[in-house]
Amino acid sequence: MNLLYYLTWLSFVLVVASVILAVKSFKKDNLLKAAHYSYYGATVVTGFMLVALTIAFVLNTFQFLYVYQHSSVDLPLLYRIAAVWAGQEGSFLLWTFFVMVTLVLALQYEKHHVQSFLTLAGLVTLVFIIHCLHNNPFMYVWDASKNVSPGVIPHDGMGLNPLLQDFWMVIHPPVLFAGYALATVPFVYALIALLYNDYSVMTSGYRWVVATVLTLGAGIFLGGYWAYKVLGWGGYWGWDPVENASLIPWLTGLALMHGIMVQKRKKALTRFNIIMAIVTFVLVIFGTFLTRSGVLSDFSVHSFSGAGNFTDLLLFIVTIGIAATGLLWYRRNDAIGKTLDNTLFAKDNIMVYGIAALLFFALFVLIGTCMPIITGLLGQASTVQESYYVSIARPIGFLIVVLLLLTHFARKPSLKTVLIAGTIALAVSLLLFVGKPFVPVAFILMVLSFGILLTNVKGIVPHIPLSLAARIAHSGVALLIVGIITSQTQSVEYHAQIAQNEKKTVYPVTLELVGMVEGIKSAIVFKYDYYNMSKTIQTPYFIDTRTNQLFREPYIDYNLHYDVYISPVEYRLGKDTLTQIMLKKGEVRSFNDVTVRFDGFDIDRMAMMQGNPKIYALCTIKYQGKEYTVRPGVLFDGDRRESLGTVLPGTTRTISLLDFDIHEKIIVLHIDAPAQAALPPDSVIVDISFKRFIWLVWLGTVVIALGNALPLVKRQWNT
Repeated sequence: MNLLYYLTWLSFVLVVASVILAVKSFKKDNLLKAAHYSYYGATVVTGFMLVALTIAFVLNTFQFLYVYQHSSVDLPLLYRIAAVWAGQEGSFLLWTFFVMVTLVLALQYEKHHVQSFLTLAGLVTLVFIIHCLHNNPFMYVWDASKNVSPGVIPHDGMGLNPLLQDFWMVIHPPVLFAGYALATVPFVYALIALLYNDYSVMTSGYRWVVATVLTLGAGIFLGGYWAYKVLGWGGYWGWDPVENASLIPWLTGLALMHGIMVQKRKKALTRFNIIMAIVTFVLVIFGTFLTRSGVLSDFSVHSFSGAGNFTDLLLFIVTIGIAATGLLWYRRNDAIGKTLDNTLFAKDNIMVYGIAALLFFALFVLIGTCMPIITGLLGQASTVQESYYVSIARPIGFLIVVLLLLTHFARKPSLKTVLIAGTIALAVSLLLFVGKPFVPVAFILMVLSFGILLTNVKGIVPHIPLSLAARIAHSGVALLIVGIITSQTQSVEYHAQIAQNEKKTVYPVTLELVGMVEGIKSAIVFKYDYYNMSKTIQTPYFIDTRTNQLFREPYIDYNLHYDVYISPVEYRLGKDTLTQIMLKKGEVRSFNDVTVRFDGFDIDRMAMMQGNPKIYALCTIKYQGKEYTVRPGVLFDGDRRESLGTVLPGTTRTISLLDFDIHEKIIVLHIDAPAQAALPPDSVIVDISFKRFIWLVWLGTVVIALGNALPLVKRQWNT
């Protein structure tokens, strides 16, 4: 091992020393400063490790396995830096550094329980450092592979996943990890509150909760925009386990933020807020365990799932659960808040209803995310469909919108102002639905959302019992919901096949396929006409040699009314169109001068037992009035795949099995074309979508962030 590897041990020793000194400082105050300096030193060492890893990427230091696995010589500088957090080891080192910096900052503001805060901060930090020891990014290549001689440095690395080579992926993970790190502070405050029986600690840490919600939310929204911009499926949220892992603690963090507001005003929800601070932090750790330990690697599209040692995190979660439960039981008669007003629609009661809705939704998403584990314990592991999440997201969203609107009427406004605001909201909603499919639930939700926007304007509804921050954030929620409604229910999509030099018009867009630009990252070239504007565009479409996967990216033309979203589905070379055919079991298709039927698979069991499985596709081919049975197949020999082709009887034309899906019972065959067959032009299958007012989704997220950020800069958060 090298010196950089042992820096993790140095950081570990310094944090242990800090904890020991902090504990002893309860009796000897003069040791407290040494405890601080020891923790600061550990933070500096961890920061130095992060800088060293970044330099290793910048300088292409491929003797380090982590650098070799995630970078390459031709990678642009910006993405070489982003590659630092592209994998398990680097991202966790970044997270550890953020945790330590966050706790250092929190220590500067802590005045009453410094020794306890520093002790607990050190204990939490130790878990992160221990995990870095298990997953250290400074391992040499030759220590991990017997095929590399010691001291022999590779000339190039494996490169970075193309999906991660995007500006938004440069900033999305660090922002997300900053949000995860910030969740540590409310967790520590919750433990201090239980240890000292002092529950005002939770309200004094309100800004840290706000910062957690703001930063974690910003990371989620950045990831959503990246998905929309790069993945090509036209959406911004796919309910993937990795997405859910960040959404769940954000929802519980939102519940905690509103709970502390109630505690500050009414001295209620005391025990609830302590529990939520602990639960939010545990969910951050548990989400990391779920998505990065490998237990959900078969059910997530994210490439970093399923690598690394995460047993320590699981033990940490169990330890926190036991310790927190014990403390809560010990303080069961103390951590009790006051009872809220029994008025049904009092402002604080409405807030409690909203908290309950957020927590129910978080629990629902958590169960869906964990379903592969739950079903795996019962038998065959399986996941839930997107409809599972949507089925609860819609009613919960509807309920939250109603509650946000009711909040403004905790003090009754005049009937006149309500009617004016309602009429305006109804008129604007009707205008947006003119010429569009009418969805009653979506329409009602839009009317309510516009009602929230109008009532948040001070003066429309007198005596609004909300702070400026709440009005801004709630307005952002309303904009977000309107954007979701218009982009999902009022967008249109067209599926088109375009031959080379052919024009296809989907008013007001005309696309002409020019061809393919070959290169490291090949791209499909179109001539794009939009009204009177004409230009040449490219949509990346290439097979990454590192992962052997096909990558496609969309072209997006941003407009006020709608985004034009052009996403390639499949590019077909003329020769492939002439020689390749896809068939489902039992399907009969005419192809050139033959008729083909796929009858099923034939698996050579004996060869499979010997470790070299052979799979054949049984096909019936009708050629020149006669029927023949052919068995093109594939032999698997380790990582090598050998085609077991056959010939069309009476000819020299080859028939081979190119691809297959046993579960879906689909095959792709190659059949040599007749000698006289004319080569057709290249063609592309493309989706052309018009995403109506989708920019409201992005605007809503920005406004939500502004509203959440306001308490961080206001001197009095509750004004």
